[in-house]
Order: sequence, then C-alpha cells, then structure tokens
Amino acid sequence: MSKINIKGELNNLTEQEKFSIDTMGILLDNKIKYIDNSVTVILEMKDDEIFLERSTNEYHISMDFSKDNITNGIYEIKTLGNFDLRVETKEIDIENNKIFIKYSMYINDVKQDFEYKIEYEER
Repeated sequence: MSKINIKGELNNLTEQEKFSIDTMGILLDNKIKYIDNSVTVILEMKDDEIFLERSTNEYHISMDFSKDNITNGIYEIKTLGNFDLRVETKEIDIENNKIFIKYSMYINDVKQDFEYKIEYEER
C-alpha cells in the first residue's frame, strides 16, 4: 500500500463545467482510493479497462469503462432510487501514473459527455 498525491480534472463537456482534483489517496495493487469533496472514489485498473465507483451519503454510482464499448452501470440516489445508467467509452489511456477517459454517460437516456484525467505519484 502506497500513499499517493493525486491531481486531475473531471470535465463535463456538455455543461462546460470543470472540477479540479488535488488530494491524497492510497494505491494498493491496481486500485486507487481517494476522497474528493466528501465523495469517496475507487478506481480499479485492468489492462484497457477501468472500474470507477463514486459514493456519498446521498448517492452511489458505479461505471465500467472499456474502449469502444457501451456498458451498464449503477446510479442510485438514496432518496429517489435507481436510474438507468449506460456508459460509452470513447477513449481510454492508462499509462504509468496517468489515467485519461473520454466518455458519454446516459442517465435515463439523457446524454452528457465527460473527460476524466488524473495523475498520481507516490509520496
């Protein structure tokens, strides 16, 4: 288990919003875990595939990114229930200490486009 510094961005291209990430996390095997603005994030990397989980007391979202594939995910808002979630991965790049994902997320068939990128280094 290694402590890591994480810097990155989550860009909502549809709504033209950008969220910066600058936090500490833990790297264990191929899993990264960090907390960003009270959101617990877990990333699991496997070859050309990434599993992402984001959760708070209010919601839980799980997405699987696999290039040129559309996958089903889980999007639960605790006070409202589950919503239909599909993820279309357009680009995925997993390099040494860098992750980049460009994807479209469909929640109840409403599409939003995102870019997610992080860089991390051991402390």
